[in-house]
Amino acid sequence: MPGSLYYIALVPGEPVSGRIRKLQQEVAGTFHSRHALKSPPHITLQMPFRMETGRQRALEKLLQRICPDRPFTVTLNGFGHFGNRVLFIAVRDSQALQGLHRDVHEGLGTGGFVPASGDQRPFHPHVTLASRDLQPGAFNRAWAHFGTAGFLEQFEADAISLLRQRDGKWHIESRLQFGE
Repeated sequence: MPGSLYYIALVPGEPVSGRIRKLQQEVAGTFHSRHALKSPPHITLQMPFRMETGRQRALEKLLQRICPDRPFTVTLNGFGHFGNRVLFIAVRDSQALQGLHRDVHEGLGTGGFVPASGDQRPFHPHVTLASRDLQPGAFNRAWAHFGTAGFLEQFEADAISLLRQRDGKWHIESRLQFGE
């Protein structure tokens, strides 16, 4: 299939991003799950999709129109998991986050960047610490470690990031500032 893989996310700035990266590195070193290190710490707004690189500028213009008028606060609070293969930092849900997710999906569908039907799973905002390569036995140990641990951070969501996969890793192609 032609084109490059892209996804759309909220990427926290420093120092929150650095603290998350240290947790991802701890998971990689202790529980041998390195997949999350292929991408900057983020909250996914649109799962990976293929697109011709020549359409990137049009997508950026669409995303800029979708951006909220002003930043909003995102709260990271504790840990969670999906089954026994994904360990994550939980994100306190908010109307602002739900609205941004909805606007991104509707915009991408009507703009022809992804199928209008899109991903039908409910939006469950989170920041991945381990996925795909986390083995079930390692999950049990990781959850015993993180399941009762505390984590509380906040950051100002002030931009949508467009990421593109190159050489097996995800790179931020552009950050579209809110209110511009």
